[in-house]
Amino acid sequence: MTNLTLKITQQTQDFYRDRFGSARRGAAYVLEALPHLVEETRREIESVLSPQMTKEILARLQKSEVIFPFTGEMAAEMAPSGYRELVESLPQFSRVLLEILGGPVAERIPSYQDARKAFGVVIGKNAQCLLEALFPSANLGALYILEEFPGWYRQALRGCPRALQNWLKKALSHMRLESPLLAGHIYMRYCAIGSSSRPTAECVLPVFSAASLEISAMSGEKKVIMASPKCVPAVYHGLQEIFETATAGAAFAMGSFTRLYRCTLAEEVLPRFTASELDVMERLLSASGCELSPFTCGDLLPRILRLNLDLDIEPLRDLPSKVEALSPFGRMALELWLQKGRPAHV
Repeated sequence: MTNLTLKITQQTQDFYRDRFGSARRGAAYVLEALPHLVEETRREIESVLSPQMTKEILARLQKSEVIFPFTGEMAAEMAPSGYRELVESLPQFSRVLLEILGGPVAERIPSYQDARKAFGVVIGKNAQCLLEALFPSANLGALYILEEFPGWYRQALRGCPRALQNWLKKALSHMRLESPLLAGHIYMRYCAIGSSSRPTAECVLPVFSAASLEISAMSGEKKVIMASPKCVPAVYHGLQEIFETATAGAAFAMGSFTRLYRCTLAEEVLPRFTASELDVMERLLSASGCELSPFTCGDLLPRILRLNLDLDIEPLRDLPSKVEALSPFGRMALELWLQKGRPAHV
């Protein structure tokens, strides 16, 4: 880990504090996410521009004046007229990345030196190496990125449908921004799960836009509700073995369960079964009169199916083995979903 000391303007510090709860945590998140965002954005550029086109643009940018600030406009202006429209069609951050990759970088930025106080941020090796590769130094690169990011972020949000922003804010309101390596992918995962409440607007977004949406949706302090479930000693000690404390384990399990449950249903469970098979399983589970237990969940439905003689007909004969082929968590998710009456919103 590397500790960088930067002179960040108060306005920029406020931007990160408002969205992450802590300016240092927000700055570290953005810088740690940068290697992933740059790599994904490179791929997006390659899907639009040929290697030769990109090479020509970078060569022209290298001969230009020092580019500041990075807005993406210079990349479009320096593109050969034959494919300038293609470059203009790229998202802003893609054009910004072309400028960073090709344009001369100033050794000092006077307009950033009016900060009220020094600002410290800790970054990992990957982020440090990328900053040193793109800029004269890691410190200067971090300064560039952190000061310019708010403008890129706002521009990315302006290009996202308002209905999509509102839906994601509601869907992710319970989550915290804690995994920079997943920047942009949390949004894509929630779109892949599917939801009856999701707007019909196009969900495919550039990775930087998706990451900006996540920051917007998960910004602000999270309300915490105290929950103290009772458990038997075996469960308590099991959590202690896996986590630092049983309390930390219970909080982790409760915090992750809803997302894992929905993802498992959408990706592993529901695509395997027909509507008629789901009807049969719901009817048999309800008729059994058995209540689900945390100690037997996932084992109940296969047993009910094996004991039921009505399944000895061709369309349903393979149903028990199909259920047993699911992971234990998948079987539990299926039982819970069927018991709730197969709600449309997963």
